[in-house]
Amino acid sequence: DADLAAFLAGKDHLYTMYDPIHPMYSAFDAAWKQELGAVWTGDATAEEAMARLQVQVQDMLDHLEDYE
Repeated sequence: DADLAAFLAGKDHLYTMYDPIHPMYSAFDAAWKQELGAVWTGDATAEEAMARLQVQVQDMLDHLEDYE
């Protein structure tokens, strides 16, 4: 039982790292998955996809109030 204590310490403060922390999470999640999907299928380079994603994310950040 003493060995278990090391693994159970802090168990009251667990959270899922994929929990949406902000209301805009779902929009961001959809955007990066779409852009990364284009890279995986060979329809875009990583540089092209991230350039498009940057524009989308900047728009999200510029309009944060729309997500609250």
